[in-house]
Amino acid sequence: MDRRKAFGDVMRFLRMREGLAQEDFSNISSRGYISDLERGLFRPTLDKVDSLCTLLKVHPASFVTLMYLSECETAEEAEVTLKNLQSEVKELLAGFKK
Repeated sequence: MDRRKAFGDVMRFLRMREGLAQEDFSNISSRGYISDLERGLFRPTLDKVDSLCTLLKVHPASFVTLMYLSECETAEEAEVTLKNLQSEVKELLAGFKK
């Protein structure tokens, strides 16, 4: 799946889950930019993702994780991917903190 499309799909899902209109992001970006993000036309910066996630009430890591999990064919595949991710992050974090 195209990453920009996956980003847009997750963005739209989370925005609608929060009951927000594209116009509700006006303090972050224009309605047109939000629409373009949801259509997969742009790649936002990390700062922009952080701002969007604050309004969407979700951690940026959760946003990106959902993006990748949406590519899984089955719930079982998503569970395995999530377990592998958790294990990988634990291992990396242990080495990073030393």
